[in-house]
Amino acid sequence: MTPLERSFLQSLLEHLPSLGPFTLPTQASYARVQDGVWSGGTYSCWGHENRESLVRVTGARGSHHLEIRSIDGTAAPHVALAAAPRRGPGSA
Repeated sequence: MTPLERSFLQSLLEHLPSLGPFTLPTQASYARVQDGVWSGGTYSCWGHENRESLVRVTGARGSHHLEIRSIDGTAAPHVALAAAPRRGPGSA
């Protein structure tokens, strides 16, 4: 991973709890996020090609993709996608 990708991933993991209101909008959304199922679990962690981690790094070297696994189907996609980059480097 490039230094920028690493920095964004570190900052995203640090601020991941603040994404909850945007990506998990209902009480039922929080009930679906559990450890041991493919919902991402309750720990702020990342992994390569690992469906159990909350943030998954996929793709070949030089073209990585970050997948945030805690976005529920009831979340408004435009709100969730707008909130995620704000948690990257330089966010307060």
